[in-house]
Amino acid sequence: MIAMIVIGHVLTKKGHLIRFFFPLFLIYILLLPIYIIVSFIYILLNLNYESQSTIKSYLKMFLNLPIIFISLKGTLINIDKEENKLRIKIV
Repeated sequence: MIAMIVIGHVLTKKGHLIRFFFPLFLIYILLLPIYIIVSFIYILLNLNYESQSTIKSYLKMFLNLPIIFISLKGTLINIDKEENKLRIKIV
């Protein structure tokens, strides 16, 4: 299952707690047109050019992007600084 939301909070030195969340679904929607174009170009290059093209290698890396989103699920990031503390969890 793909990670869908980023949840976090910032605790300032004065004790203020600021909570935030960001739905990753918006990023997935924004990347979808680019992903479709890259897929089309990759198919065209696969039909016409040699098998070991540099362009095809980069396109193949971009097409493997959903694997990165799947592996992000459950990631927890803690940042402790003198002024504030930041905690981010990808759900």
